[in-house]
Amino acid sequence: MTRLEDIDADALKASRKGKKNKNKKPQQQQASISPALAQWAATSASSEKDADAAAFGKESQQPTENNAKGSSRRIKQASRQAVDVERDSKIQALIVQFQETLSSSKPTIDAILRPIRDLLQLALTSTSSSTSVSLRSLIASPTVYHYRLAWVGSDDAVSHVGTGLHKVPLARLQEVFLTLGRGGRVTWMEAIRLLGPFPNIKNELQGECKVTTASLTANKKNTGSDEASSLSIVPADWSITWDSMIDGTGRQVTAGPEVRTVELQVALADSAVIVAFMPTTDGTLRNDPLEAGGKHVLVFVREDELDEKLEALRIA
Repeated sequence: MTRLEDIDADALKASRKGKKNKNKKPQQQQASISPALAQWAATSASSEKDADAAAFGKESQQPTENNAKGSSRRIKQASRQAVDVERDSKIQALIVQFQETLSSSKPTIDAILRPIRDLLQLALTSTSSSTSVSLRSLIASPTVYHYRLAWVGSDDAVSHVGTGLHKVPLARLQEVFLTLGRGGRVTWMEAIRLLGPFPNIKNELQGECKVTTASLTANKKNTGSDEASSLSIVPADWSITWDSMIDGTGRQVTAGPEVRTVELQVALADSAVIVAFMPTTDGTLRNDPLEAGGKHVLVFVREDELDEKLEALRIA
């Protein structure tokens, strides 16, 4: 016998089962995509991957390029330093040879000029800065450079720059010192010995200077032949204006409105040596700066013991 309670229970079970099946989705139902849309999606994803890879490659390549440039600069700098060291070594060796020649007994003019010519040849083949740039650096440097006139080709050459007071009777020129630096100031000191029971005298010229570069076309024009170009140096034109003088009594005399300006041509300017020569009267360049036995040449060698030398000369 069927009871009402049983009918109600069966109806309730059927109702719950229907709701459960209604909420349940079919397992095999999936979203359908067209073939064209699928192809576009795959192409877009591939393009994004390629772009990301290219960007990463560019970022990783840039540090490598910067490192290569920095390495190239360091190599060039090291190469220049090696060239400068080798050049300085050659200059020092030639200075030693030059001084040994001067200290030997009765050196010949040819023996004296040989290391000077080698120095000038070294200046010609140098790959470093030009003579005018080197001389400007010495003059403008805050460091003070002292030089001693190691050799001069004639009395006219030294008088061309200095006071010429050593030409008076019983006077002999002992030493000449040149000081550069301090922002373009130049000092020329002469130690003059008087024969007899007299103390040595120091004459000191002070002034300023400027540097220009001689024209290369003028040099070729004035040499007159290709043969002379073996020492066709393009020198620096060095103009020195003496504005004051301290005479042998210690009295300072200013030049006044009529200042004296001297011109020199510098073939080699280095912290260790300066090779200069008198210009020609018409301003043209010489075929050979060492012509006529080097009578126009002045060679200054660096002096690191100036105070001691002045005390030894009793003019400190």
